[in-house]
Amino acid sequence: MAKPILGINPLMVKELRGYMRGTRAYAVLTVYMGIISGITILLYTGVSLANPASGVSNSSQVGSALFYVMVGLQIVLVSFVAPAFTVGAISSERERHTFGLLKVTLLSPGQIVWGKLIPVLGYVLLLGLATTPLFSLAFILGGVEPAQFAVALCVILASAALFTTLGVFVSSRAHDTLSATVITYAIVVGIVVGLAVLTVLGLPALTELTGRAGASGAVPALTALFVALISLSPVGALVTSELNFANSGHLLTLTIGPFAASPTPIVLPAPFVILTVCYLTASAILIWLATRAVRDDV
Repeated sequence: MAKPILGINPLMVKELRGYMRGTRAYAVLTVYMGIISGITILLYTGVSLANPASGVSNSSQVGSALFYVMVGLQIVLVSFVAPAFTVGAISSERERHTFGLLKVTLLSPGQIVWGKLIPVLGYVLLLGLATTPLFSLAFILGGVEPAQFAVALCVILASAALFTTLGVFVSSRAHDTLSATVITYAIVVGIVVGLAVLTVLGLPALTELTGRAGASGAVPALTALFVALISLSPVGALVTSELNFANSGHLLTLTIGPFAASPTPIVLPAPFVILTVCYLTASAILIWLATRAVRDDV
């Protein structure tokens, strides 16, 4: 009887021990927590000294600022740090000439891929959970609602899933870790930075087009396309979803319009919902493609 793909296998145990027992794990965790804690203290001190007598309103401003800074750092973590642990998952085995030995074991290609992926996801989750006390500080100070934390959590977890699986997929196709690193980070920068820049550059043109009297029927379609483009960027999806919730109170939907050519507003899923669905779907596809690459490699 075949063993379950997601069950604990010797490769997964080996990788978990390598991440949790090595000095690199504790060094990364210490540096990461030090950076976030230092920025939090500096931000809290700066805002407090700038408005020493503003009372409760100042407290809520500090809490909101802390929340968004920590969420931004978490997005940086899952976007640029997490892939570093997976870009060499398969390619490093080829470089050490141990990939052939790994394939002749009783592990299936799916178990090999999941054995490399699950430990990294677990370690990234550990880094995220380590910042939970700082998030609780933002809630204590005020200015943050649980719904906002839920939006940020969906974006962070979906981004972690996509970028770690992207590293495993590229590593399964690349013959060396250097090329896998270059390709992976080029894609990550394109998604995180490129889409954000494209969003900023395209927003004025879209606003001008939408504001024209008697605008054509293409405007609603262009606006919906622009929202979908924003939703594919973690930064764009997070900011747009938070602003939409603050302005309308709607968490799961985004209403755009009405337009001159379409008086009925268009109701779309909130950007973070689109991002979560797209990223998780893409992650599943990348895992499947990585499994096929490991299976077909000879």
